[in-house]
Amino acid sequence: DKELVARALRIGEQMFLGGEIERAEAVCQPTVENALAAFVDQGYLKRAAGKLSLAESFASEDAAQAVEARVAGYLLRRSGEGSW
Repeated sequence: DKELVARALRIGEQMFLGGEIERAEAVCQPTVENALAAFVDQGYLKRAAGKLSLAESFASEDAAQAVEARVAGYLLRRSGEGSW
């Protein structure tokens, strides 16, 4: 998990510097750790032998895009840009 969090933080920092992420506080360890925990709770990720991996049902490109769309929709609603 530590390597995955570190990698996510590095990528997040690059995305922030590139303008893809608007708020620097979005790229912090607790946020990434909570997101991974939420993905485990929702069944997108599974934990086995102390490591995280994609759940088999979400291991295809189409499934990954569906998860991305679901997260994006949630973020848009939270920011007030989408409809409820």
